[in-house]
Amino acid sequence: MNAVTEKVDNANGNGHVVLEDDSTKLKKSQSSTLLREMGSGGVSFFGGLIDNDEFNNDLSGKKGVETYDKMRRTDAQVQALLYAVQLPVLAADWVIQRPKDNEEEAAKITDEHIAFVQDNLFIRVDFQAFLRHAMSCLWAGFSWFEKVYVIEDGQWHIAKLSPRLASTLYKWWTDESDNLIRVTQRTKTTGNRKKRVRGESDPNEVDLQKDKIVVFSFQQEGNNYEGMSLLRGAYKHWFIKDNIYRIDAIRHERFAIGVPHIELPEEWDTDDLLAAQKIGKNWKGGSQSYVVTPQGWGIEIIQMTGSALDVMSTIQHHNEEIAKAGLAQFINFGTTQTGTRALGEVTTNFFYDALLALTNWMSEIINRDVIWPLMDINFPNQPRPVLQATDIGAISMSELLAALRIMGDTFITPDLELENRLRGLLNLPLKDNDAFREDQERRGVSGRTPDEEEEAEIAKEDRAEERSERQADKASERKKKEPAPVVAAPPAGRVAASELWREPTDIESHVALTDIEYTLDSSRDRIMHRVMVVRDEWTETLRTGVERALASGRFSEIMMTDLGSMDEKRMENHIRPLLFELYQKGQMTVRSEIASQAVAAGDQIVLPFRLEDGPLLRDDTVGGTEALAIMRSRTEDIVQRLSRKTVETAHRVALDVQRTKGSDFTEDDLDNIVNEMTSSVEKEARLMATKNTSEAFNLGRVAEASNIAGAGGLIESTATFSSILDDHNCNPCKAHDGQTETLNSPRFHEISPPLINCEGRGACRCMWLYTLKSSGRV
Repeated sequence: MNAVTEKVDNANGNGHVVLEDDSTKLKKSQSSTLLREMGSGGVSFFGGLIDNDEFNNDLSGKKGVETYDKMRRTDAQVQALLYAVQLPVLAADWVIQRPKDNEEEAAKITDEHIAFVQDNLFIRVDFQAFLRHAMSCLWAGFSWFEKVYVIEDGQWHIAKLSPRLASTLYKWWTDESDNLIRVTQRTKTTGNRKKRVRGESDPNEVDLQKDKIVVFSFQQEGNNYEGMSLLRGAYKHWFIKDNIYRIDAIRHERFAIGVPHIELPEEWDTDDLLAAQKIGKNWKGGSQSYVVTPQGWGIEIIQMTGSALDVMSTIQHHNEEIAKAGLAQFINFGTTQTGTRALGEVTTNFFYDALLALTNWMSEIINRDVIWPLMDINFPNQPRPVLQATDIGAISMSELLAALRIMGDTFITPDLELENRLRGLLNLPLKDNDAFREDQERRGVSGRTPDEEEEAEIAKEDRAEERSERQADKASERKKKEPAPVVAAPPAGRVAASELWREPTDIESHVALTDIEYTLDSSRDRIMHRVMVVRDEWTETLRTGVERALASGRFSEIMMTDLGSMDEKRMENHIRPLLFELYQKGQMTVRSEIASQAVAAGDQIVLPFRLEDGPLLRDDTVGGTEALAIMRSRTEDIVQRLSRKTVETAHRVALDVQRTKGSDFTEDDLDNIVNEMTSSVEKEARLMATKNTSEAFNLGRVAEASNIAGAGGLIESTATFSSILDDHNCNPCKAHDGQTETLNSPRFHEISPPLINCEGRGACRCMWLYTLKSSGRV
């Protein structure tokens, strides 16, 4: 359907909208001129010879190719520039793949199509040699090949992609639309052989049709198929530098040898003059050079005086300009006093972006002139695979690993392709699918497809059901030893003096000791309960991994059994909220104690808080940032230590089984490994839970006291150490009991509970107590 446009008919002033079809407008215009090409590409062809706009005759046509060839062969900087461009392209990974811009077409391309193109392009043809010659277009302006086919088993294959020198392409023939239709090559082979093969009148000229050749025209402008050399912008600097080198070589020769000054006798003749001139012209340096003169002659060597002109700065300038012609300024870094590491990274990254554009352009030509014609002959009307270059340029491994560490598995999901990609960059052995899947299972990640995941889950349930009866009794015993979930707290109150190891002080009479004791005990038990829940998941995961490792019969497999990061993260999420909750309870107990002291004082006290307002754990409180960091660190420490303890126990017991029984292990052996892991984790977890509950609680008390002191100065600047809650008071805790220290002083923080040297191994119940100022009453 033709597009329809609207316009307002203002001629009659009625404002009606008139619909006008595009085809109507075409009929009104010169439609014939829109359907044919009328202009030209701008380059004139005279009998197949190109007449372009190059103003320097030394850089046009065959003479231009010879000039650029001389540049690349005689100048180190020019050669370095070409190597900088060519070598990364040669080192790239060139692959045959399905097109990514059309999923529907890509789905129709079979593995047979891809294998067919790979065989023709990478096996039958020396692809590296093909690329090297193709990139001669960088210096010559263009490069070209002759395609030679062979028929095998009813299919057309590429027999050769024969390289042809740019200097041998004599004429370019185009049609009326400036499209290339054929070329003429002027060869240097013997005429008789060519005449027998082709029967042409001129045995040194060969006509090749467009579908017979592949042409790379670098930086082609219009219909100029000769392209433009990468070295065109560097020619001026190469020319000047080349002449400077010549002059400098003459200068050095003159400085080293000197200029002979020949004095003729008083009565000299023409023969004497000619002889003197001959001596001067042939004067050269050498280990055995000498001259013999008749009597009356005099020869003196005049040495050059004054300082010589330093041309190196000029040569360096032209070297830098030559490198700029290919965006390769970085090849000069280290030879000049300019260029930082950061600048080098920027210029290198930009250079590799340019190389990516170059490889994309080369891929398009190879696809269009090599792969697609071959596919159309053998697989007509079928989608065609494409050639693509990957891994262009160097990758900074430190930056890559840092980026992966920052993004983690939130943005990048680990899979076999990604792992092998990283392994390849690090020159490590690649991993097959089975090894990758086993590794993922050891880490707690299956790496399976949904169907495989379902099958694995069914198999896992079957195995669990088979051994459920054998483990029922042992599981029941373990369950009895586990702490029960925490129940509601008992009524608040203050412990009786008869239950304490000493009489409470006046300040301690305002402290809800029973509540605090229960808070610490119940929080410890809640942490233990959550740890035990995750512990059972850990032991089941490790049991499966150990079973597989023992069956393999390899010690190395046992040592590779491990927990995944997701398993550890799950336990962190269980423990961290409980520590934060303890921190807040510590804040609330300080508020209650200060309020209790205020009520006991009998006067009205202005408090900087309300008891009904719950505390918030936030970064802007005094010590809040440090407390948050400490509790996060403590949580990670708990998980890592328990994880390490569990894995080490599994390795130790499993190695004993492997050493004594080999692959003839039983279910009882596996149950014993689980029991050992269970008991080792439980002991370690109880100690760590007790210590960290005390620390989180006391951090909250210190933070709230600091906030109250800063808000209105209602409490004394000193705090009192109390160990009254310790049932079995150790000597270090007892020594500090009743000690006063300035709030937030170095000594205050040094002995803040739980004490580092507490003999209860972290079971310290000590705390700082804070006193209301008497001057605070209003």
